[in-house]
Amino acid sequence: MNDKSKLAPSTIGALSELHVVNDLLIRGFYVFRAVSPSCVCDLVAVHKSGECFRVEVKTGTTDASGKIRHSVAKHNNFDWMAIVSGNIKSGAKIYYVTRNGVGVFSGEDVSAVVLSCSGSRVLCSNLA
Repeated sequence: MNDKSKLAPSTIGALSELHVVNDLLIRGFYVFRAVSPSCVCDLVAVHKSGECFRVEVKTGTTDASGKIRHSVAKHNNFDWMAIVSGNIKSGAKIYYVTRNGVGVFSGEDVSAVVLSCSGSRVLCSNLA
């Protein structure tokens, strides 16, 4: 693939968000997407019980040690972080974690995820 055929980072981010939207819809959530890029979170997922979750979506990469890393979240205005790792075109995996590094959905292993956050009230923990 030459450089001209590579997707822009903002396009990759949008694709990651849509991948998470699709997954949450399949899981039975109602999903609302931010209209402005300066919103406090990327998505709002509403469970059928009425419980709402603010979701921050990040595109992750796997380093040489097998840890999944992502760009730093510049705030902690989210309940869940959804890290999309792998090739978005051919089946990326989504890791859902809370600000405390706990997996959201039972049975999903998030031990390889390294959370990166900054801000004054950050609750993220580094699992590395």
